Amino acid sequence: MAIAAQASAALNPEDLTTIHYAVNRLVGRFGFNENDREDLQQELALNLLSALNGYDAERAKRSTFIKDCIENRIFNLVRDRRRIRRDPRRVNRIGDGEDDDTSSVSASTLIDQKAASEQDCADLRMDLTAVIAALTPRQQQMCALLPDISPYAVSRQLGVSKQSVYRDVERIRAAFAAAGLADYLG
Repeated sequence: MAIAAQASAALNPEDLTTIHYAVNRLVGRFGFNENDREDLQQELALNLLSALNGYDAERAKRSTFIKDCIENRIFNLVRDRRRIRRDPRRVNRIGDGEDDDTSSVSASTLIDQKAASEQDCADLRMDLTAVIAALTPRQQQMCALLPDISPYAVSRQLGVSKQSVYRDVERIRAAFAAAGLADYLG
């Protein structure tokens, strides 16, 4: 395995074996190929190392926690990979055009698409900023924290109950949906 030395030192052999088997199941499916193997192993190892900080032996066995962390990260990787394939701004889509020669794309087309993509990103950034600015301060904090940590960790960090976090998440989702941005939520 080509996982960094620091990861190998912090993870035990069973953890590395679990990562290895998970990557073996993933390679060849969902658009992942053999070239992605090392990246996937490192991604899973890094995710697992960061998740181990929140491990509580009273809540679950270590092996169960490890398995769940890896499965959750794989789910997110597959979801993100599918989102990339569905992106309508891609240059080449399968089945476009009369012939199958998709390698010939003019430079002006690429420049126009890049400019449109940059404008779309700027518009999206402004829309997101406006929606987040309309939220309560606690909900704004949650928007900043939730991409990186679990709702449980957010509840501990903000000193509120998990139910409050989930209620606020639903309100945040409703605000994004009302603004037509529900597709951009994770």
